[in-house]
Amino acid sequence: MIDTLSKVWLRLRNRHFFVADAVIFLLTPALALALRLDKLFVYRVYGTDVLIVTAGFLIVKILLLYQFGFYRRCWRYASIDELIQVVASMAAVVIVQTWLFYVLYYTTDL
Repeated sequence: MIDTLSKVWLRLRNRHFFVADAVIFLLTPALALALRLDKLFVYRVYGTDVLIVTAGFLIVKILLLYQFGFYRRCWRYASIDELIQVVASMAAVVIVQTWLFYVLYYTTDL
């Protein structure tokens, strides 16, 4: 069992991480809103806004992570330098995402 699991992990490539990230980035806004409201949110109230923000944030995250080389590295041999680059790239994503949220909030009717 453990040997099989380790073989599966060793066969994962960056394209698999890309797809996993995209799926996670698509699900997290709706899950965060459901946790915040202590129930599943009503689609009629928040659905359109959540979809707009999710699409915008997905594009921003994927583009920035790709620009930082997040999906071109060999993660099997990652070191402290890669950890620093991951932290820096995620900080940049959060900053741009926060800026985008405020732009959307103050310029549209979200």
